Amino acid sequence: DERVSASSIKAIINLSKTAPGI
Repeated sequence: DERVSASSIKAIINLSKTAPGI
């Protein structure tokens, strides 16, 4: 569902912020 995708996107964004350069 779109909700799952949104959650995954948010998680990826959080990881990106935590690990700059990726």
